[in-house]
Amino acid sequence: MFFVKHLEETFVKIIEDLIKELEQANNLPAYIQNIGLALLGILIPLAIAILTEIYRKKGSSEQELSELDLRVMLDDVFRVKCLLAYALLIFVPFLFWDISNGLFRFFEILLSATGICMTLRTILRVYDWTKGNVFKYRFSYLKNIKKQTDLETAWESVWKSKNVDVNNELQFFKIFSLLIDDMKAEDKNLATVARLLHDFSNFINNRSSLFLVASNEVFPKILNWNL
Repeated sequence: MFFVKHLEETFVKIIEDLIKELEQANNLPAYIQNIGLALLGILIPLAIAILTEIYRKKGSSEQELSELDLRVMLDDVFRVKCLLAYALLIFVPFLFWDISNGLFRFFEILLSATGICMTLRTILRVYDWTKGNVFKYRFSYLKNIKKQTDLETAWESVWKSKNVDVNNELQFFKIFSLLIDDMKAEDKNLATVARLLHDFSNFINNRSSLFLVASNEVFPKILNWNL
């Protein structure tokens, strides 16, 4: 009990000292905001370069997965809407710095630090993408996508693409198969199901012959859908 009480007193003392220090730390927001600006300064050129390359692919003959990648980058890698919230977290709390006391300043720093950490996490995701680890983001996006128009556009982009490794083709098919079965079981959005199956059927010739025979699930599932 004595040890616990001593630990609690030490913790309270540290917090009190920290709050007193924050009362005098009038220049601290400038340093933290500079860190935020530096991270955004790294992220923005990366975003421009990657999105420019995707749009270049969309406008050329090599449209391999370009429509899918555009949505993955905006919604799953950059997470543009969340990124705006992170930027606000970095800068907005310090608008009240001059009129706040030590305790509120502690929470303002905590909010800003959260924004910085999330922005850094975004940069690491972008770095991971540029290193070539793209399929895990593609698979993740396709598993979680909900909006009907995005569903149709993303899966059309998948099946239109020709130069896809057979293992990745099979993984695409597993995700697609679960999606179709779930939508059919729920007996809703049947028009979307029909459109997705129509696109799959239209571009079946783009799939490798190994894809059709490499798994015991693919060919029977296709026959079932046709029936």
